[in-house]
Amino acid sequence: MHPITRIVALAATAVLIAACNGSDGYSEGDQAAQEAEVATGRSESASDQREEAIRELDDQLSAIDRSIAQARADLEEMQPEERALHEQALSRLEEQREAAAQRLEDLRDASGDAWRAAKDQTAAALRELETGITNLREELK
Repeated sequence: MHPITRIVALAATAVLIAACNGSDGYSEGDQAAQEAEVATGRSESASDQREEAIRELDDQLSAIDRSIAQARADLEEMQPEERALHEQALSRLEEQREAAAQRLEDLRDASGDAWRAAKDQTAAALRELETGITNLREELK
């Protein structure tokens, strides 16, 4: 066998043996460092996702505040009798808004599974509030 062919065959055999043994050429310390780096990346990614979710819910709450303010302004332009019919509905929506804001504050302090549950509850409360405001705005037209 030619010497170069022999070297190539030995190198290929070494690669195959290493692959069969599960070795990728890194020491255990290198592997641990890589795993820690991946875990940190996941943690930062989860933190980024959490911050983004809170930012989106904050934006939703701000939009709700603007809608409530507009509904309040619309009510002020109505005749007193007609205004009274809608005043209670708007007051209930303002109470729901306060409850949703409190849920959002609780969400900021939650972690793990509690955070996921709080996020879902906060999002549901904001959707319900948006629906209520939409319905009221339709009635005010």
